Amino acid sequence: NIADQYTRGVIQSKQKKAIGIILGSMIKGILHIVDCIEIGFDLSGQDVKLSVDLFEDDFNLHKEAYPANKVVGWYCTDEDLNATHAKIHEKVTSWLPSRKGEDRLKADDILFLLMNPRAKMSDEALPIAIYSHNLGVIQKYKIQSDTAETVAVVHTAQEVVDQKEGSKLVHHYENVHRGLMMMRERLQLITAYVVACQEGKVKPNNRTLRNIKGICNRLPSMQT
Repeated sequence: NIADQYTRGVIQSKQKKAIGIILGSMIKGILHIVDCIEIGFDLSGQDVKLSVDLFEDDFNLHKEAYPANKVVGWYCTDEDLNATHAKIHEKVTSWLPSRKGEDRLKADDILFLLMNPRAKMSDEALPIAIYSHNLGVIQKYKIQSDTAETVAVVHTAQEVVDQKEGSKLVHHYENVHRGLMMMRERLQLITAYVVACQEGKVKPNNRTLRNIKGICNRLPSMQT
């Protein structure tokens, strides 16, 4: 979301920064940052101006879908921490604690996430730094993704597989699909043999039936 906002800002309005609020929830004493909402801003004058009312509207819509998410801090894009961030942070730390409702955040709990949009692909570390409320201490973090996110990333990463253009994920599932179709054909043959035995059309072979029973015992219990 942050990278998308920054890209849109650069292309559409020539903005050099992206600013917004980061959202998350506390699970077993660990803060999980899971989403963010962009916020309009104006840094042209001496005073930092944030579109607070528009954010509240967007956040209320977000809460309807994700009621567990709360405001945990703010983010900005830039190469390094500088005086502009300090001005924005001062504005944010005076605004967030004054919000109404249970999502009101204490000033000492506000985090700041800085993302470098001009980082090089050769850089070993991710272009993200998370600072504490006083902008003096960098917080440790760990990046995690769920299965759906992993599938989406792999699918969009186009690679050359077996000298063919396409996603590695697509080719993998094509192989899985072919294997399942072959298994289905064999199971249909087994089913037809058992039915024929029941109807007296074929003389039962005890050895064959024991092998079929062994195959069935390996299958997981399922309700169909």
